[in-house]
Amino acid sequence: MKIKSCLAALFLILSVGWVYKVNFLDKPVNAYAPPALVGEVQASGRIEAQVITDGARAARFVWPGGTEFKPFEIPLSVGTEPLLSIRLDPLPDRTGTVRLKNVQFRSSSGKLTPIAASGWDSLNPRSVPQVEGDTLVISRLGAEDYPALLLKTPGPLDTAVDGFPRVTESGVWLLWVLCGVCVLGLLAVLLKVLWSARTEERWLLGGCFLLLLGLRWLTIFHFGFSSPFWDYWQFPWTVYFPFEDGTLSWKSLFAPVNEHRIFFTRVFSLFSFRMNGQWDNAYEAALNSFFFALSCFGLILALWRAAGKRHAALIGGLTVVFCALPFSWENTVWANQSQFYFFAGFSFLAFWLMGLSRPFSARWWLGCAVAFWAMFTVGSGMMAVATVVGLSIYRLLRDPRGWRSVAPTLLAGLAIAALNYPFMVQQHNYGMLTKSVQQFLATFGKTMSWPFVSQIWFWPLLWLPLGGLVISAFISRRKPDRLELWIVALGGWCLLNAVGMGLYRGGFSGGPASRYMDITSLAALCNALALLWLYRNVGQASSLSKQPRWLSYIENKPCTRWFTAGWAALMIYGVMAITLHELSVPAAQRIACQHRAIRNTLQFQQKPELTSLIDKKAEELPYPDPLALISYLRSDRVRAILPTSVRPPLPLKIETQTGFVSPGVYPALQIDLIEPSWGSYGREGDRTVGRLRARIAQTPAYPWLVFPVLNRLGRGFETRLSVTDEVSGKKSLVKGLVEPDILWNPLTVKCPGKANLVIEAEDYDPVAWFSFNAPREKSTVSVWSDRILAYSLWPVWGGLICIAWGVSISRKNQLRRI
Repeated sequence: MKIKSCLAALFLILSVGWVYKVNFLDKPVNAYAPPALVGEVQASGRIEAQVITDGARAARFVWPGGTEFKPFEIPLSVGTEPLLSIRLDPLPDRTGTVRLKNVQFRSSSGKLTPIAASGWDSLNPRSVPQVEGDTLVISRLGAEDYPALLLKTPGPLDTAVDGFPRVTESGVWLLWVLCGVCVLGLLAVLLKVLWSARTEERWLLGGCFLLLLGLRWLTIFHFGFSSPFWDYWQFPWTVYFPFEDGTLSWKSLFAPVNEHRIFFTRVFSLFSFRMNGQWDNAYEAALNSFFFALSCFGLILALWRAAGKRHAALIGGLTVVFCALPFSWENTVWANQSQFYFFAGFSFLAFWLMGLSRPFSARWWLGCAVAFWAMFTVGSGMMAVATVVGLSIYRLLRDPRGWRSVAPTLLAGLAIAALNYPFMVQQHNYGMLTKSVQQFLATFGKTMSWPFVSQIWFWPLLWLPLGGLVISAFISRRKPDRLELWIVALGGWCLLNAVGMGLYRGGFSGGPASRYMDITSLAALCNALALLWLYRNVGQASSLSKQPRWLSYIENKPCTRWFTAGWAALMIYGVMAITLHELSVPAAQRIACQHRAIRNTLQFQQKPELTSLIDKKAEELPYPDPLALISYLRSDRVRAILPTSVRPPLPLKIETQTGFVSPGVYPALQIDLIEPSWGSYGREGDRTVGRLRARIAQTPAYPWLVFPVLNRLGRGFETRLSVTDEVSGKKSLVKGLVEPDILWNPLTVKCPGKANLVIEAEDYDPVAWFSFNAPREKSTVSVWSDRILAYSLWPVWGGLICIAWGVSISRKNQLRRI
């Protein structure tokens, strides 16, 4: 045991030392100079201009006046993320004329990339620069002629942001292997605990895990999407491409995003991308859900053991209700929200390993490491160790004589909090930041009142069970049991997070958004468990000779039963109401907006004009900054990894075409055709027959093709769509629709080869027609991910069957005892 403890302590010391080395002690080892624009300029006079990088960082400089061209150099401001967009305002304050030539982008490594005179877009249609040979002429005659230019050279031009030690292939694989070993170790512990249960309890607990996983996957299947959304657009630019270019530094993995340091989200996203090869939101969201289901399953087992290995059905059912229903759909369907799952999982581990283990044991040292690393999940990561400190104080107050077993944990928690403090991000979003006591009280009250998030003062009633537990426990003077400590830890953690949201998310005095409900819902679980604890412990004699009269109401079983029934009915109504509201309003609206965003993205790729994205509302775009989105979509590297839903279709070269026309769709359907399609609805309507042969003019990047197909293909009709490899002669037939559909359906087929692929569409049915779009590539991992999500009802039914089987076994055992 001593060897294990020493190794665990060494792991803590090395991990903390490595984090401090990377963030504070490392010196630049690679040559790095801020990127710049260089070239020659001739201005009508001495003119002050400005350059704006990434839509946020503005810098002023001066054009030298004169009649001759003079060299210039404009340093470009770079933050913690690689340079994305460059906007040049050559005449912001006065009229005049500026001529530019030989303009080049100089990267941090000194590499020069020429920028043609036509390599700029005008953001103001009233001021369009003129191209004279290799010279760009910008003029301003009045206030309305304000020239604003956006560099349209596809990026990323430079993926480096500093000169600190780089993340190497071997280094990141070592990190992934270490994380994998930790996960396998936790799985082994969970399986050992599960195997120690009785047969009926194994079925019950296993069914709960299947429900936790299946309900999350079912939400992704119905409300998810493969296209990137909001902050997820930044990951290729800030993580994937820098890693591939060898410019990703370890320090940049710890760099803050708003108030958060999402180290584990970045590392996990890089791992999932490298395993897939394609950037797929739905696939990564499914992995996130598996991790969170595993975390919640571990919580179920810990609570079950703390309850003396009793009440498996009740504890598991409560956890499924408060941790699997889709009221927190944002975290479920957005891949970049894994930080909330890491925060919850690390917090559970910190409570168990550090807060409830014997000091200086191997588990305790590992718990200290987990509490420290929780800081790099979300901005409120320190709440994990703060909760452990609060739990230690509670244990001291409950049992002062046991201070020797609590004091080391308290001191270690304070030390870890001190180690975490330098990593707190002091800069916050001003719009969300609370600005008054009224805003704090409103946000705090609505957060605490979950699931009644529109009520401010409902929370005292909902938190009454936890208050009753604490009061009853202190007055009874019994030694705290493990279930009591788990309940207090969860309650304190939820309370601290509610205070944090009241302080830093109260700018609009609103209730918690869906993405915060994976945390707020645990408060309801905590209070439900408090009712279980009260029901188990009421009526036990107090050590006091006289006790307050009001305590008799808590110690009265009939009163406890009536209150439990009323509280449970209220909570069931609230959970159902907020689940239905989140799915029917915010989630449905998000899906509708996402469809418009996908349409606008595809339209821009078909016709890359600024107006197709700049004139759109924020909710109609997949990323809130249209200029940044334009830079993303212009990048060849980004387009090469895009998921199928927003990926440019493969170019086709029509070789033979009889009967099939473009678009070939029944006109009354009024389908919005964003891209070309070919169908067999021709001059004779659905009686048209014919054949089309087209060659794919580009080698597919992935081994699967996805064809959007409309109406009647296969399944009883003389219509076929296939892909043939001309070299080998191998043919892959696109499986038809289960039944005719007037909506575009993506049908997947395996490429029969890597090149020389030919598409053949045939319609020899006089009463049927179908139409298809050019195919898009898809990776094997994404294909299997979609297939698994399509069967997400299976684990749900499997979980219900397992629970029913466990209940039946338990019932039979009870009858045998009788």
